[in-house]
Amino acid sequence: MAAARRLRRPTPPARPATRAPRPGRPSSQERAEDPALKKARRLIRRLNQGDVRSAREERRIVKSLAPLLEEIGDRLSALERRDAQSWIDRVPAPRTPAKPAAPAPRQEEPSLEPDKLRAAAAAVRGALKKAAREQTVPTWERLEQQLGSALPKMTADDQVRLLIAVDEGTPGDQALLSSLLAASDSGLRRHYPAVAAASGLDVPDDEGDLRDVLEADVQQVYDHWRHA
Repeated sequence: MAAARRLRRPTPPARPATRAPRPGRPSSQERAEDPALKKARRLIRRLNQGDVRSAREERRIVKSLAPLLEEIGDRLSALERRDAQSWIDRVPAPRTPAKPAAPAPRQEEPSLEPDKLRAAAAAVRGALKKAAREQTVPTWERLEQQLGSALPKMTADDQVRLLIAVDEGTPGDQALLSSLLAASDSGLRRHYPAVAAASGLDVPDDEGDLRDVLEADVQQVYDHWRHA
Protein backbone atom coordinates (compact mmCIF):
# COMPACT_ATOMS: atom_id res chain seq x y z
CA MET A 1 0.00 0.00 0.00
CA ALA A 2 1.46 3.14 -1.03
CA ALA A 3 2.23 5.63 1.66
CA ALA A 4 -0.21 8.47 1.82
CA ARG A 5 1.12 11.74 0.54
CA ARG A 6 1.06 14.67 2.83
CA LEU A 7 -0.76 17.59 1.43
CA ARG A 8 1.40 20.67 1.59
CA ARG A 9 -0.51 23.77 2.56
CA PRO A 10 0.49 26.84 0.65
CA THR A 11 2.53 29.26 2.66
CA PRO A 12 0.55 32.51 3.22
CA PRO A 13 2.20 35.68 1.88
CA ALA A 14 4.20 37.55 4.43
CA ARG A 15 2.51 40.69 5.77
CA PRO A 16 4.50 43.86 5.37
CA ALA A 17 5.86 45.09 8.63
CA THR A 18 3.90 48.06 10.01
CA ARG A 19 6.16 51.01 10.55
CA ALA A 20 5.60 52.62 13.86
CA PRO A 21 5.28 56.39 13.71
CA ARG A 22 8.29 58.29 14.82
CA PRO A 23 8.03 59.25 18.45
CA GLY A 24 7.33 62.91 19.09
CA ARG A 25 6.12 63.63 15.55
CA PRO A 26 2.34 63.75 14.88
CA SER A 27 0.87 61.63 12.16
CA SER A 28 -0.56 63.13 8.97
CA GLN A 29 -4.06 62.62 10.34
CA GLU A 30 -3.18 64.44 13.53
CA ARG A 31 -1.68 67.29 11.54
CA ALA A 32 -4.79 67.53 9.39
CA GLU A 33 -7.01 67.78 12.44
CA ASP A 34 -4.80 70.30 14.31
CA PRO A 35 -6.76 73.61 14.35
CA ALA A 36 -3.66 75.65 15.20
CA LEU A 37 -1.83 74.22 12.20
CA LYS A 38 -4.83 74.89 9.94
CA LYS A 39 -5.06 78.47 11.15
CA ALA A 40 -1.35 79.12 10.69
CA ARG A 41 -1.39 77.81 7.13
CA ARG A 42 -4.49 79.83 6.33
CA LEU A 43 -2.86 83.02 7.62
CA ILE A 44 0.39 82.37 5.75
CA ARG A 45 -1.59 81.75 2.56
CA ARG A 46 -3.52 85.00 2.97
CA LEU A 47 -0.32 86.97 3.47
CA ASN A 48 1.46 85.36 0.51
CA GLN A 49 -1.54 85.95 -1.77
CA GLY A 50 -2.03 89.55 -0.64
CA ASP A 51 -5.51 88.78 0.67
CA VAL A 52 -5.52 91.71 3.10
CA ARG A 53 -7.47 94.95 2.89
CA SER A 54 -5.08 97.29 4.68
CA ALA A 55 -1.71 97.56 6.39
CA ARG A 56 -3.55 97.52 9.69
CA GLU A 57 -5.15 94.14 8.87
CA GLU A 58 -1.77 92.82 7.75
CA ARG A 59 -0.25 93.73 11.11
CA ARG A 60 -3.16 92.07 12.88
CA ILE A 61 -2.67 88.83 10.93
CA VAL A 62 1.08 88.79 11.58
CA LYS A 63 0.44 89.44 15.26
CA SER A 64 -1.84 86.39 15.35
CA LEU A 65 0.68 84.28 13.43
CA ALA A 66 3.65 84.81 15.74
CA PRO A 67 2.31 82.89 18.79
CA LEU A 68 1.01 80.13 16.51
CA LEU A 69 4.55 79.37 15.34
CA GLU A 70 5.65 78.76 18.90
CA GLU A 71 2.64 76.53 19.55
CA ILE A 72 3.00 74.46 16.37
CA GLY A 73 6.71 73.85 16.61
CA ASP A 74 8.10 71.91 13.64
CA ARG A 75 4.72 70.79 12.32
CA LEU A 76 5.00 73.35 9.55
CA SER A 77 7.23 72.62 6.63
CA ALA A 78 10.55 74.42 6.38
CA LEU A 79 9.18 76.57 3.54
CA GLU A 80 6.08 77.50 5.52
CA ARG A 81 8.12 78.44 8.56
CA ARG A 82 10.45 80.53 6.42
CA ASP A 83 7.53 82.40 4.87
CA ALA A 84 5.92 82.98 8.25
CA GLN A 85 9.14 84.24 9.81
CA SER A 86 9.69 86.51 6.82
CA TRP A 87 6.31 88.18 7.40
CA ILE A 88 6.95 88.52 11.12
CA ASP A 89 10.32 90.18 10.47
CA ARG A 90 8.87 92.42 7.76
CA VAL A 91 6.09 94.03 9.77
CA PRO A 92 7.50 96.52 12.30
CA ALA A 93 6.23 96.58 15.84
CA PRO A 94 3.65 99.31 16.45
CA ARG A 95 5.10 102.47 17.84
CA THR A 96 4.20 103.44 21.35
CA PRO A 97 2.27 106.70 21.08
CA ALA A 98 3.98 109.60 22.71
CA LYS A 99 2.30 110.97 25.76
CA PRO A 100 0.66 114.30 25.06
CA ALA A 101 2.26 117.24 26.70
CA ALA A 102 0.59 118.37 29.86
CA PRO A 103 -1.55 121.45 29.26
CA ALA A 104 -0.09 124.66 30.50
CA PRO A 105 -1.62 125.84 33.74
CA ARG A 106 -4.41 128.28 33.18
CA GLN A 107 -3.37 131.76 34.08
CA GLU A 108 -5.89 134.01 35.70
CA GLU A 109 -6.14 137.56 34.46
CA PRO A 110 -4.35 139.90 36.84
CA SER A 111 -6.53 142.03 39.10
CA LEU A 112 -7.12 145.59 38.04
CA GLU A 113 -5.04 148.27 39.65
CA PRO A 114 -7.03 150.42 42.12
CA ASP A 115 -6.88 153.53 39.90
CA LYS A 116 -8.20 151.64 36.87
CA LEU A 117 -10.90 149.99 38.99
CA ARG A 118 -12.12 153.35 40.31
CA ALA A 119 -12.17 154.83 36.81
CA ALA A 120 -14.15 151.84 35.48
CA ALA A 121 -16.58 152.08 38.42
CA ALA A 122 -17.24 155.74 37.66
CA ALA A 123 -17.94 154.92 34.00
CA VAL A 124 -20.28 152.06 34.93
CA ARG A 125 -22.13 154.23 37.50
CA GLY A 126 -22.77 156.85 34.84
CA ALA A 127 -24.03 154.22 32.38
CA LEU A 128 -26.36 152.72 35.00
CA LYS A 129 -27.82 156.12 35.82
CA LYS A 130 -28.52 156.67 32.13
CA ALA A 131 -30.19 153.25 31.87
CA ALA A 132 -32.33 154.03 34.93
CA ARG A 133 -33.49 157.32 33.45
CA GLU A 134 -34.36 155.60 30.17
CA GLN A 135 -36.03 152.68 32.00
CA THR A 136 -33.86 150.16 30.12
CA VAL A 137 -32.28 146.91 31.27
CA PRO A 138 -28.47 147.01 31.04
CA THR A 139 -26.25 143.94 30.75
CA TRP A 140 -22.52 143.54 31.24
CA GLU A 141 -22.05 142.85 27.51
CA ARG A 142 -23.89 146.04 26.56
CA LEU A 143 -21.79 148.03 28.99
CA GLU A 144 -18.61 146.61 27.42
CA GLN A 145 -19.84 147.68 23.98
CA GLN A 146 -20.97 151.08 25.23
CA LEU A 147 -17.93 151.95 27.35
CA GLY A 148 -15.21 150.30 25.28
CA SER A 149 -11.76 150.69 26.82
CA ALA A 150 -13.26 152.42 29.85
CA LEU A 151 -14.47 148.97 30.97
CA PRO A 152 -11.46 146.64 30.63
CA LYS A 153 -11.55 142.88 30.89
CA MET A 154 -11.61 141.75 34.49
CA THR A 155 -11.99 138.73 36.73
CA ALA A 156 -15.15 137.85 38.66
CA ASP A 157 -13.53 139.20 41.81
CA ASP A 158 -12.82 142.48 40.05
CA GLN A 159 -16.46 142.69 38.95
CA VAL A 160 -17.57 142.37 42.57
CA ARG A 161 -15.10 145.05 43.64
CA LEU A 162 -16.29 147.29 40.83
CA LEU A 163 -19.99 146.95 41.72
CA ILE A 164 -19.21 147.68 45.34
CA ALA A 165 -17.38 150.84 44.22
CA VAL A 166 -20.33 151.80 41.96
CA ASP A 167 -22.66 152.05 44.98
CA GLU A 168 -20.24 153.59 47.45
CA GLY A 169 -22.03 156.92 47.07
CA THR A 170 -25.58 155.55 47.02
CA PRO A 171 -27.59 156.81 50.04
CA GLY A 172 -28.84 154.20 52.47
CA ASP A 173 -32.49 154.89 51.69
CA GLN A 174 -32.07 154.20 47.97
CA ALA A 175 -31.86 150.93 46.08
CA LEU A 176 -28.46 150.01 44.67
CA LEU A 177 -27.70 150.90 41.05
CA SER A 178 -25.91 147.56 40.73
CA SER A 179 -29.28 145.85 41.19
CA LEU A 180 -29.95 146.67 37.51
CA LEU A 181 -27.07 144.42 36.45
CA ALA A 182 -27.80 141.71 39.02
CA ALA A 183 -31.40 141.46 37.80
CA SER A 184 -30.38 140.89 34.18
CA ASP A 185 -27.19 138.83 34.59
CA SER A 186 -27.29 135.45 36.37
CA GLY A 187 -23.53 135.44 36.84
CA LEU A 188 -23.54 138.81 38.56
CA ARG A 189 -26.65 137.87 40.53
CA ARG A 190 -24.66 135.15 42.29
CA HIS A 191 -22.31 137.84 43.60
CA TYR A 192 -24.99 140.37 44.50
CA PRO A 193 -25.28 139.28 48.18
CA ALA A 194 -21.60 140.23 48.63
CA VAL A 195 -22.19 143.58 46.92
CA ALA A 196 -25.25 144.30 49.07
CA ALA A 197 -23.44 143.25 52.25
CA ALA A 198 -20.67 145.78 51.49
CA SER A 199 -23.38 148.49 51.54
CA GLY A 200 -24.82 147.21 54.81
CA LEU A 201 -27.82 145.50 53.21
CA ASP A 202 -29.08 141.99 53.82
CA VAL A 203 -30.57 140.03 50.92
CA PRO A 204 -32.02 136.50 50.90
CA ASP A 205 -29.93 133.53 49.75
CA ASP A 206 -32.88 131.78 48.07
CA GLU A 207 -32.84 132.33 44.30
CA GLY A 208 -36.58 132.98 44.04
CA ASP A 209 -36.67 135.37 46.99
CA LEU A 210 -33.60 137.19 45.65
CA ARG A 211 -35.31 137.70 42.29
CA ASP A 212 -38.30 139.27 44.05
CA VAL A 213 -36.02 141.64 45.98
CA LEU A 214 -34.15 142.62 42.83
CA GLU A 215 -37.39 143.25 40.94
CA ALA A 216 -38.52 145.64 43.67
CA ASP A 217 -35.10 147.34 43.83
CA VAL A 218 -35.00 147.82 40.05
CA GLN A 219 -38.40 149.48 40.13
CA GLN A 220 -37.24 151.75 42.96
CA VAL A 221 -34.12 152.69 40.97
CA TYR A 222 -36.30 153.52 37.94
CA ASP A 223 -38.63 155.64 40.03
CA HIS A 224 -35.78 157.57 41.66
CA TRP A 225 -33.67 158.31 38.58
CA ARG A 226 -36.60 159.03 36.27
CA HIS A 227 -37.08 162.38 38.02
CA ALA A 228 -33.47 162.96 39.14
